[in-house]
Amino acid sequence: MLVDRGLQTTATQGTGDLVLIAPDTGLRPLTAAGDGTQIFYQILTSALAWEIGIGTVHIGPPATLSRDTVLASSIGSARLNLPAGVHSVFSVLPSAHSIYRDAAGTPRSGADALALAARQIATSSGLAGGGDLTADRSLSLDFSALGTRAATAAGDEVIVLTAAGDHIRIPTSAVIAGLALASRSITAAGLATGGGDLTADRTIAVPAATNAQAIAGTATTVAMTPAATAAALTAGDRLGACWTSPNIAITNGGDDSYSHGLGAVPRLVAMQLVCVTAAHGYSVGDVINLSGGHMARGSGESSGTAILTSATTIRLIQAAAGPVVTFISAGGGVVDISKSSFRIVLRAWA
Repeated sequence: MLVDRGLQTTATQGTGDLVLIAPDTGLRPLTAAGDGTQIFYQILTSALAWEIGIGTVHIGPPATLSRDTVLASSIGSARLNLPAGVHSVFSVLPSAHSIYRDAAGTPRSGADALALAARQIATSSGLAGGGDLTADRSLSLDFSALGTRAATAAGDEVIVLTAAGDHIRIPTSAVIAGLALASRSITAAGLATGGGDLTADRTIAVPAATNAQAIAGTATTVAMTPAATAAALTAGDRLGACWTSPNIAITNGGDDSYSHGLGAVPRLVAMQLVCVTAAHGYSVGDVINLSGGHMARGSGESSGTAILTSATTIRLIQAAAGPVVTFISAGGGVVDISKSSFRIVLRAWA
């Protein structure tokens, strides 16, 4: 607030609030603004140091002026440290807080140009809002004012400006030729992977089985290729885990069962003879392969073995009488085996 002809003096020293001295005749006290009112003030010392600010006047007694905010001073923006003496205090209007017209007639507040409240924000067809600057204004599209060349439908609509300048109102649910909604989805199913909505490029892929997956035969999320199929077929011709029996004595009437641990009926069983004492031209450690279930005639007596298999055991039955095994000696002749010189070994493959 301003006080016309407001001028008083003060003998206050330092940077605190001012105690005001009554004005001379013809001048008005700053307290004329009213008790507790803020005013713009200026202090001018006898040494011409100055301070401009905003302060609050109190009628008192004594009448005082608080130095609330210093806007500027001869020492920057700090309060003056008033020396001893009598200093002038008067009402002033700082230029930064004044509104005036410059030489060109433009309204200004300090260095800022102002707009007249009577200025108008005008709107044309298709826009709503506007008005003068006595209040905030919000502009919005006014679809109802637009000319239309297409039937309208309930719900959200899109306004399209054609090359001919026509406004066309199209429901958002309508399909626009050549375009698809970004929310459309491509879903991959079965062995296919990928997909998603159309906010980005999508790639659909079917992963191929590796050779290891094809051989294992347990994967359910990959596709077989010719290469993987060939690998699986080749692997299928190979024998799996192998079990070997302990050395089995050759004895008439022998009937023994052995747990093989293969988890299934063996695909192949082989019977071998291992030489433990040199005989029939064979040396210790020699291995002679025989066919399972060997049966032969020798010296007018029957001989032979039988091998029975299951998912858990292998059973070896030896002939009740005779040599049990008749085979070819190292010299090429047919001989009845020397039972104490050889042992039977069974091998089985899953």
